Amino acid sequence: MKYKTLVVLTSLFLSLIVFNSCSVKFFSQFMTEERGSIPPDFGKPDQVLLCELSDYWSIDKHMVKAFMNNYKGEVEYIYQEELKKDFLDKNKYRYKVFDKIVAKTETVSHKLYVQDRITDSLYYCSVSSGFYKKLYRALSIKLEEKRLSQEK
Repeated sequence: MKYKTLVVLTSLFLSLIVFNSCSVKFFSQFMTEERGSIPPDFGKPDQVLLCELSDYWSIDKHMVKAFMNNYKGEVEYIYQEELKKDFLDKNKYRYKVFDKIVAKTETVSHKLYVQDRITDSLYYCSVSSGFYKKLYRALSIKLEEKRLSQEK
C-alpha cells in the first residue's frame, strides 16, 4: 500500500513539474509579432517599458517578479494616475503593458496587452488564462527577445 501511494504521489509531482514548465511555453507560442501580440517597433534603444499595476498587490507582485527576472531593458512600474502626470514623454515611454481581468462565468481570466502610446494601438495575446503568473512570464520573455533583436 505504501508503495502505491509513493508511486501516485511521485507521478502527481512529476506531472505538476511538466505542466508548470510547459504552460509558459504554451502561452509563448501565442505571443509573437506575427500573431499581433508584440509591436513591430518594440525594443528600440532609449525606450522605457511601462508596466501598469492594478490595485491588487497579490497579482502585481507576479508581474513585477516576471519582468525583473526576464526583461533586462528599462522598466517603470506605475499606476494609472501616474501615467498622466509623470510619464508624458511618449517617445521615451512608448509602450505600456497592462492586464485586464476578463470574467467568464464562474472563473476569472487574465488577458495581457501591450499598448503603443503614440499610435494608441493595442497588441494582445489571443489567449486569456487564470494562470496569470505564466502569462506575465511568457510575455516578459518574448518582449526581451524582441528587445534583443532590435539591438543588432
